[in-house]
Amino acid sequence: SNPAASDPNSYTLDWDEPLMATAMERAIDALSDPGVSTADALRRLLVVARRIGAVDLATWIKRELDGYSDQEEVPEYRDGSGLPIAIRFDGYGGASSTRRMSAQDLPSELNMVLDTFTMSMPLAELEALAGGGGDGDPQRQLPNVWLHRYRELAAENRVPHMPMFTANHAAVVVPRTYLRGLLDRIKTVALDLALDIEDVSPEAGDRGGPTVESEPALRTAVASHMTMIFAHDSTVAIASGSGAVALQVQVGDIAGLLAAARTILDERGLREFETALREDGDEPGPATRSFLDRVRSGTFTVASGLAVNGAYDGLVALLAQVFPGFS
Repeated sequence: SNPAASDPNSYTLDWDEPLMATAMERAIDALSDPGVSTADALRRLLVVARRIGAVDLATWIKRELDGYSDQEEVPEYRDGSGLPIAIRFDGYGGASSTRRMSAQDLPSELNMVLDTFTMSMPLAELEALAGGGGDGDPQRQLPNVWLHRYRELAAENRVPHMPMFTANHAAVVVPRTYLRGLLDRIKTVALDLALDIEDVSPEAGDRGGPTVESEPALRTAVASHMTMIFAHDSTVAIASGSGAVALQVQVGDIAGLLAAARTILDERGLREFETALREDGDEPGPATRSFLDRVRSGTFTVASGLAVNGAYDGLVALLAQVFPGFS
């Protein structure tokens, strides 16, 4: 209790009372709380993004909340190309059977329907689907023209099918486990970014606090994460003492990755980076992550004017371009 509470002109601080949380603390608490929905947690981060002037970050959050249009780039974690297709077969006497098939089970003219299949709906809709009741997983029906072509190929024994049964329904299955994993991924990506912003400045997001214009390290932190979110089709900006170097490599281009890494690492570091990738089978694994840990600890000399954290973030962003999903 506060003994001075009866006097309106005096107040004694009760140290048991929590101090006012910063905008960053509120965002981080929401993003790390399993009881807070992903959509509500991202709204907390949206406040921070708007106040620090991070336009790209605010745009990403708005698209997550509102959904992505057909004209907008969708992050790789919303890719649905690996989802199964369920086909219902009907036979005589009301007999019916549903089978699931992967893209690898079908010829390219049929599995290409998954090439552009994305989970572009708003977060609230994703959360409703993930937590929805009823039997079975949500599905998105495929067009009749797809089903008609499947029947033609089945008649020619060119696709898996059920003899004496007719395929009458086809849909992409969206398992609820996949949806829950997707929501967790979005929340984790946002939390990781929020923590990096807090590392730069705990006051980021408060009124009158630093912005991406007044604090270059904030701009670098946000840009690095935006690159990883849209890794398959974006440019990595590596900040240095003389400005920034824009780097872009394509998916699977290891030679391009090593060439780009020359702008970050010294020769010894570049050799060890190449060796680590080779030990992992030309795909980042334990050896590559061990190498990245050593970069972050300052083991290697990095490009002039480039901070150790900047070198680490740059390499992670480049790896994410070449190997989508790496983080």
